[in-house]
Amino acid sequence: MRRIRAAATGAVTLSLVLTAAACGGGSPAGGSGSGGGTRTLTYWASNQGANLEVDKKVLRPELDRFEKQTGIKVKLEVIPWSDLLNRILTATTSGQGPDVLNIGNTWSASLQASGALLPWDAENFEAIGGKDRFVDSALGSTGTTGQDPAAVPLYSMAYALYYNKKMFKDAGIAKPPATWDELIADGRKLSKDGKSAIGVEGGNLANNIHQVFVLGKQHGADFFTPEGKADFTSDGAAAAVRAAAPGTRVGLVTNHSTVAAASTRPEDLAAAARADGHTNRWWLDPVYGRGFPADMRELYRVDLPERPGDARTIAAPLDWHGLNYYFPVTVADDPTGPVPHAREVRLPEVPRTGMDWQIDAGGLEAFLLRLTEEYGVRKLYVTENGSAFPDTVAPGGAVHDPERTRYLEQHLAACARALRKGVPLAGYYAWSLLDNFEWAYGYDKRFGLVHVDFATQRRTVKTSGRWYADIVRAHRALGSV
Repeated sequence: MRRIRAAATGAVTLSLVLTAAACGGGSPAGGSGSGGGTRTLTYWASNQGANLEVDKKVLRPELDRFEKQTGIKVKLEVIPWSDLLNRILTATTSGQGPDVLNIGNTWSASLQASGALLPWDAENFEAIGGKDRFVDSALGSTGTTGQDPAAVPLYSMAYALYYNKKMFKDAGIAKPPATWDELIADGRKLSKDGKSAIGVEGGNLANNIHQVFVLGKQHGADFFTPEGKADFTSDGAAAAVRAAAPGTRVGLVTNHSTVAAASTRPEDLAAAARADGHTNRWWLDPVYGRGFPADMRELYRVDLPERPGDARTIAAPLDWHGLNYYFPVTVADDPTGPVPHAREVRLPEVPRTGMDWQIDAGGLEAFLLRLTEEYGVRKLYVTENGSAFPDTVAPGGAVHDPERTRYLEQHLAACARALRKGVPLAGYYAWSLLDNFEWAYGYDKRFGLVHVDFATQRRTVKTSGRWYADIVRAHRALGSV
């Protein structure tokens, strides 16, 4: 069989070239392996899009243009990543591999060692326009140091970055940006009518981590301390977000409860102060320029690993603050208990949720006022607020949950009171839309406005969900939402 160099394109940052066991599947029509006639290349494309069919839809027009220009047909197969390595290894041992293979550059060194890759020597580089077409660092990642590259980048250096050709054409941009400055400039040309022109994948944590790391480093963020410990608090982190998207509002979400003493005894009052420091002040004071509370430092007996500038970085200005609030706590002194030496006291005849959390909407109002008056927060959101109850599906399929409706009504009323008192509250988010997997409780605790039958995945809007929708519609009609 005539050998045809196989090209592979990368899923990460680079495109690789590979032919299994130096034996490609390409041959002239009729399978003679030599002579004239229409040639056919076999192309294995690793799955890059939402599914295999999406990739075929994207690749086919490009391959048709290639055939028109070269006269070479391309037989395309899109392979899921879960199957790709086994297919490559099988091809390596059998000699029945593809001509063109799309993989990530991180695979190339090990595949090169297996003998699956043909080297890109000077002669082969000359055939595709020369080695100087490629960035040295890009080629350097495609194989073993000191050997000819095992692959070449066919599309590269932009992790999970995709271009909308029509948008580029409409904006008068002739080619993709080649530098960071060009990317920013083109992004601004493309952004219009309230639409952002540049986005990244939102469903792949591994991809997003790479993108966040690169973006942060470009703006001076340092994700590790000199001792090698992970650190995400450097000045460059927030600066990167603001620089990448001018006008972006950067904020912080924290979880809090109001804390009350079980009695007027000095011991209980002191316990409440400690519990408040543990639950609230320890997290809020440094963010708003007060440093970590001295009384809590003494109580914890910890020597914080602070470096010069840490306090300033932690207190970097915020555009908004998000409050997660579910319940208040009442505590009494517990000198032999764990830090903060305060135990929760169950108040008699106080309603509680299915999580056994005390219900008191006044605590939400009080904490919104505290954030405004004590910490000077300029814009607030209630980012989580909700309740779990043991819902029951009625014979007709309806789910009536008056306790949850009452909880929502009380806490929204508390938000309205806080607004009238000057709290800069900009939004409220009910937790949660759907019944979900609730951490250690699993599927036992239901917070949703929509009931989920976990066995069938059937969704049923609860009474509380319909009530909440009516409230939203009514406020939108008044222009307040």
